[in-house]
Amino acid sequence: TRDPSFLLAYCRLAEAHDDVFFFTNVDHTPSRLALAKSAIDSAFRVKPDSGEAHLALAMHFYRGYADYDHARAELALARQALPNDPRVFYTLALMDRRQGRWPDALRNFERASELDPRNVARLSDLAGACWFARAYDDADKTYARMLAIDPSDSRTPLKRACNAVSARGDLPALRATIEKIKTDDPAFAETDE
Repeated sequence: TRDPSFLLAYCRLAEAHDDVFFFTNVDHTPSRLALAKSAIDSAFRVKPDSGEAHLALAMHFYRGYADYDHARAELALARQALPNDPRVFYTLALMDRRQGRWPDALRNFERASELDPRNVARLSDLAGACWFARAYDDADKTYARMLAIDPSDSRTPLKRACNAVSARGDLPALRATIEKIKTDDPAFAETDE
């Protein structure tokens, strides 16, 4: 309202509406999707060739409608304008994962991580995709990257130890990791996670 030409605000508003629709059961309604689309339309009015607006529309197609074909077409347009934006590759990876395209998902998660190397959330998704694809060594390397960024996080060593169980049946390492977490981070050990 205060700045009707603030393109990124419209894109983030659309993302927020799509997140509410996709991630929660609070407002999984057509009216929520209409609010997101209205924000996207406003972004395109501000700048018709905006990579950010194309990215927002891609996410809208993906999260709102599971319309992968239209989302991929919008991502191709976004990528032209934002060639090194990790969100483009990350969104492709999310869709690849949902569609069971594991080699593509791994490649796109890895590219997103190369472009945003300290983003632990993206690295976590990469590690999870490696695990699902049974690329356990790659998952382990990704967990090591995560620990280098945040050595105090207790989730990552636990996930890494679970990966070792999947890879080699290494239950002693899992037990040792759990005991270490209980000693080093008792508050985390008491949570339901």
